[in-house]
Amino acid sequence: MKKFLILALVALVLAPATAKAGPLAVGDLVKLSDWHNSNSGGPFWATSGSNGWLTFCVEATEYIDFDHQFKVVGITDTAYNGGVGPAGDPLDPATAYLYDKYLGLADHTNTSVNNAYQAAIWYLEGEAGGVHNSLVTEALGSGWTDIGNIRVVNLVWTVNSGSHKVGDRAQDILVRVPVPDGGATLTLLGFALVGVGMLRRRLGA
Repeated sequence: MKKFLILALVALVLAPATAKAGPLAVGDLVKLSDWHNSNSGGPFWATSGSNGWLTFCVEATEYIDFDHQFKVVGITDTAYNGGVGPAGDPLDPATAYLYDKYLGLADHTNTSVNNAYQAAIWYLEGEAGGVHNSLVTEALGSGWTDIGNIRVVNLVWTVNSGSHKVGDRAQDILVRVPVPDGGATLTLLGFALVGVGMLRRRLGA
């Protein structure tokens, strides 16, 4: 029984903490800063509270600045406004593949590489400034048929700035969200608690 309890507790400790919806939620505020690029888009470094991640622009005709925070109004599979208007533009699985691959790179500070990823993302999303480069070819041949755990963060302005008013759509960005574990973490917790109870009964006998 002790062996069972130890294994259950070890499994619980090693299980990923995926019971939460993720580090970002609707209503959160996001601030963006430029990150090793020489184009008019990303990548950007995004921060929300204590969370930070690298991201890209998916709308060449929407805008942000680096002085203000933006409000999250959606974490979806669609970019809104931009070049397609309010109906929205569903994220292409090839774009999701590229972003997922980018996050796995060992070095995110190469300006040429960063520019190539942004140009490829714009191309795949049908945005101005896109370039059909080798990354596009790779992404289209990746076999991805859905966007996995990649999502679009829909942002709006929180201040009046130039022609932008509070509540206006801002540039949408990308994020990778945790994959739900289907309750596996809670199941392991249940096993551990059962083991504790059985061990107590055995010791008390």
